[in-house]
Amino acid sequence: MSELARRGAFSLIETVLASALLALIAIAMLTASSSGVQTAARAGEMEVATLLAGKCIDRLKLRGFPALQASVGATVALDLATLGEPGDGEAAAGPGALLADGIRYRATATVEEVHPGLLRLGVALRWERQGALATREPSETDFFCYLADPVLAMKGMP
Repeated sequence: MSELARRGAFSLIETVLASALLALIAIAMLTASSSGVQTAARAGEMEVATLLAGKCIDRLKLRGFPALQASVGATVALDLATLGEPGDGEAAAGPGALLADGIRYRATATVEEVHPGLLRLGVALRWERQGALATREPSETDFFCYLADPVLAMKGMP
């Protein structure tokens, strides 16, 4: 029996194999961690988009049913600097855009009449990272809300 075996020491091959295995595990953990960070960033972007769309829909509803009904079929670019009021100013990211945390958000609104006295408000939101962070394709999502004519609703009540 060799002297190394008697002392319980590791051979060079065992040390290299253990180091390689440790490196593979570290790479797998870093890849998983990176993927988790990207997913968290996308979730944060979607959260801001959801809040912006909700504020846009609330502002649109404040205009009242008759004004919204008059704009059926039109697609309007929303000025996110004023949260839904078209044409009232220019954000730092360009006309109608909002720049937050290096992400430029843009929105459009549509109004459709799905049934007499029932409108569907839609807000389409698109966002993209700016500058050095612009590594992905732009993201987009749509939000909808239904609004009933209050006059017709009152007529239908007993």
